[in-house]
Amino acid sequence: MEPTRYTLTVFEPGSSRSQAGFYESSTPFGAISVGDAVHPAGWPKEGPSSYLRATEVHHYLGESAGQVRHHVTVYTEEVVLR
Repeated sequence: MEPTRYTLTVFEPGSSRSQAGFYESSTPFGAISVGDAVHPAGWPKEGPSSYLRATEVHHYLGESAGQVRHHVTVYTEEVVLR
């Protein structure tokens, strides 16, 4: 059996289609929970006064071609600091 493959997708605020970041790893990512600040590479787009907050976190587990897959999808909202 192949090693487990881990993927993480972070979506743009309010979107389920536009990705803010996509990452793959051979080791698990740290736990992400609703309410956590998430900073994909290249974010924030408009300066340091905004960040993303996780609003939903979904885990998908499965097996394909003898490889276990764990995919985490994070939906977000933008938070602007004042």
